[in-house]
Amino acid sequence: MAYLSWITDKNLSDCVRNVLIIGSAGIDKAEKDFYRNGVDPFSATFSAACNNMSIDE
Repeated sequence: MAYLSWITDKNLSDCVRNVLIIGSAGIDKAEKDFYRNGVDPFSATFSAACNNMSIDE
């Protein structure tokens, strides 16, 4: 018996596989680019205070 009546099992399997591949690639990219091009002002303030630095430094 087919999983769904309106699509073949092979087409459904291919679609799910493509979604998982694209989703996995998106997760990998998000993890690699998480800190890219972003300055967290709260983290910078905390780091400066912990390292006895001024904000300008």
